[in-house]
Amino acid sequence: MKRQIHKWVLGGVSVLVAGGAGAAQGVFELGTVEVVGSPLPSPDPAESVVKVEDLRRFNRDTLGAAVVLTPGMNLSRNSRNEDIVYLRGFDVRQVPLFIDGIPAYVPYDGYVDFGRFTTFDLAEIRVAKGAASLLYGPNTLGGAINLVSRKPKTSLEGDLKAGVGSGGLQTYAVNVGSNQGLWYF
Repeated sequence: MKRQIHKWVLGGVSVLVAGGAGAAQGVFELGTVEVVGSPLPSPDPAESVVKVEDLRRFNRDTLGAAVVLTPGMNLSRNSRNEDIVYLRGFDVRQVPLFIDGIPAYVPYDGYVDFGRFTTFDLAEIRVAKGAASLLYGPNTLGGAINLVSRKPKTSLEGDLKAGVGSGGLQTYAVNVGSNQGLWYF
């Protein structure tokens, strides 16, 4: 019996020595992940994108009216008559709002009024549903909403929007931008 134990111990030591020699040459591949197949499309499949063309086509002037174009979003009003959105039942505390990746927080109670943001200067609205990317940081339990600003393409460009409605409603918006290659405004 004692001899049999020595054989097992010597066999185990020889395996460890052989394994150690391979690891010293940089061949250790235990944690290697090999991906087989085509890569994911450029936008994340769990992320819905509302393009500027959709905002103009459906006449969505405020962020609250625009984000409900994506499935799973609901718009309501709170006691202060502010637009509040829900993404699959999660409110703004679990689905934060980002402007070009920078969080927009309200220090008082954390509820952002989606009716105060206009869509005139946006290129797109990205709504990440479910487990949002870790790049958004904490508090993204239900997802994240990211507003992507427009970037000018020519040396000087601009647009103007004006509208009137019943009850004396008047809306105006002006955008002017310039792309100088290394910098833009």
